[in-house]
Amino acid sequence: MSNDGEIEHIRNIFRKNLLMYVGVVPEKRRKIPRMSQSRAMEKTVSQVNNLIADSIQDVTSLTDLLDIVYVGAVIVCERHRTIPTSERRTAVKGQLPP
Repeated sequence: MSNDGEIEHIRNIFRKNLLMYVGVVPEKRRKIPRMSQSRAMEKTVSQVNNLIADSIQDVTSLTDLLDIVYVGAVIVCERHRTIPTSERRTAVKGQLPP
């Protein structure tokens, strides 16, 4: 896939995922896993960062910004065959974080 075609493909996935996750409260979203770094990952992150930069120009709230950044993270996971998990840890009342 050419670079322009690849960017357009990522842009289409970005739009689809944005529609899917806008308005979903963060507690109900799948957890973004930690991923190991590679050159391919850096390339994808750079492409997604450019999409995010284009998308945040009209953002009027922090919630909208979080939606866009979350969608970008999901795209990076999907492009590198890592599935965001449904596991979410919840804090036990009265327990301090590690």
